[in-house]
Amino acid sequence: MKKFTALLVLIVLNYSFTAQSLAFRENPQNNFTLNKNLFGDGSEQTKTLEKKSVVLGIVYSLLLPGMGELYAGDYSLGKYFTIADATLWITLFGFNYYASAEKDNYIAFAVTHAFVNPNGKDDNYWGTIGNYDDIYIYNDEMELMREFDKVYNVQTHYWKWDEVANRKKYRSMRNASETAYNNMKFVASALILNRIASAIDATLLIKRINKSIEKADVKFGVGVNYVGNSAVGLSLNIAGKF
Repeated sequence: MKKFTALLVLIVLNYSFTAQSLAFRENPQNNFTLNKNLFGDGSEQTKTLEKKSVVLGIVYSLLLPGMGELYAGDYSLGKYFTIADATLWITLFGFNYYASAEKDNYIAFAVTHAFVNPNGKDDNYWGTIGNYDDIYIYNDEMELMREFDKVYNVQTHYWKWDEVANRKKYRSMRNASETAYNNMKFVASALILNRIASAIDATLLIKRINKSIEKADVKFGVGVNYVGNSAVGLSLNIAGKF
């Protein structure tokens, strides 16, 4: 039965082709084929996929890594860029909180144990007092090296540690804060690199998908062919790029 059905289809299609060829030879000016779709709406069934914009994919990835891949329609790898971005932001805020807390702690510690006035002091000052027991030792060294521009005013920048151990503890606290601030720079760099990597991945993905769409941009239809008012057979119409 299956063989008979297949043979019948081939005969119908062959008859369609033969009839149209004969019609062309007999009356070429009236040669046309009217395809009436079997689905009843008089139009061919089409499948069209919309191409994606590479520029938009890059913009989305730069704003939020992984969104370019989501826009392209394949989030399988993009989700890892998004997870990485969230993790890096949490890490950045964590380092910032820790560094700020440690800075407040070492300043308060210096006020208590080195009798420092914290108002109007810069980072150089906070680094210097961790290396010298008092302002006099420091100023003497600067004068000996003839670096008079680095000498501190005793009235405004006075310090004198009550114990050497506390000075060393202060320096350790400050180093911890500075290390956290430096780590923030690496995390910020990682955030930028993650965006660049996502943008590159989204670009390649969109180009690959668009290329596939171009190759698979196929229109197809099945209908009854007519020459004039006479039905001459079935047709399978396919149009696209292969």
